Amino acid sequence: MSMELNKRKLEQLLLQLLKTNKEVAKSAGQLADEIGIEQLKRYTKNENVSDQQVKKQAQRRIQRVLDELAELQPAQVLVRYEQVPRTYYRQPANDYGSLLQALFGVNPSLKMHLSPEAQESASRLQNKTSRQQGLISNQWQRKIYVGRSGVCYRAQIDNDVIAEVYHAVDAEKFIEFDYLTSTGKAKRIEVFPWGILLKGENCYLVANAYNSQRELPITYAMHRIKNPRITTRSTFAAEGMPKDENHFQRFCQERQLDLFANEDSAEIVLQLRFYNGKGRTLQDTKLSTDQKIELLSDSECRLTATVKDCFELHRFILGNGDDVEVEAPTELRKLIAEKLKNAQNRYS
Repeated sequence: MSMELNKRKLEQLLLQLLKTNKEVAKSAGQLADEIGIEQLKRYTKNENVSDQQVKKQAQRRIQRVLDELAELQPAQVLVRYEQVPRTYYRQPANDYGSLLQALFGVNPSLKMHLSPEAQESASRLQNKTSRQQGLISNQWQRKIYVGRSGVCYRAQIDNDVIAEVYHAVDAEKFIEFDYLTSTGKAKRIEVFPWGILLKGENCYLVANAYNSQRELPITYAMHRIKNPRITTRSTFAAEGMPKDENHFQRFCQERQLDLFANEDSAEIVLQLRFYNGKGRTLQDTKLSTDQKIELLSDSECRLTATVKDCFELHRFILGNGDDVEVEAPTELRKLIAEKLKNAQNRYS
């Protein structure tokens, strides 16, 4: 292996090991310990030396490589010279501050989806914009409150997860991570990221799993992602990736990913009967563009709409309790009836 190729591999490895939080910056010695003696031997010139000598040589080389990166690519590697020995940390390829600047001007909670460095940068941009727009902008930001979309609070996401995932999305690189299922078990998967989906208080990665039988991407909750690492797999392996800058948003909208619909979610003609005056508000907040509401009496109405049969639809129907009845399709009626029966059995 040539020295130049060897150096590039070491650079990639070090960037993966460095954290984006300067409070947990690492020294060359700490990085050498994490790499391990067997792997360190690949990055030393002389293999016929003791393990202790290998580690010393590797520490010096790691420090030279990181010092060079810090000088040539300060956007990637930063140095804490005040610490002895000096320590190093990494920041994302972009600060992503401007990405959500306009959004969290109204909804500050969106800023929590960014890494600490990006939050700081975005806050500076927001303050600068507010000063440029004058007192009226500041006043309205103080007079608007965006509440939670439900009873649950926002899930906590590790800052290093945010930084690595956003980096993968921005650089269009494959990324692997441990994903916690609903049963609490972790599964290591590799995906190609399409983009980020923000829904309510939570954040989701939209991505294709490598070697998956699914042709289209699905959502991965960011708070369930652990130990992410960008891989070196060629992006040519990412079939079906977005073709233009608007493709991702069109895809999410057409596939209704915000409703957690997937390629198995069938389109159905839904017919609901509402009781006790419920359902009238759906004249304003429609379920679909072809929705129709037929008034049956002062307290009852029938709704017909073409929708995706998906998780959020089931939750909407169940959330209306005994104020709604599924009249069609038959399969959905049976499914909802079974869920209600199971719920009743738990309380009996």
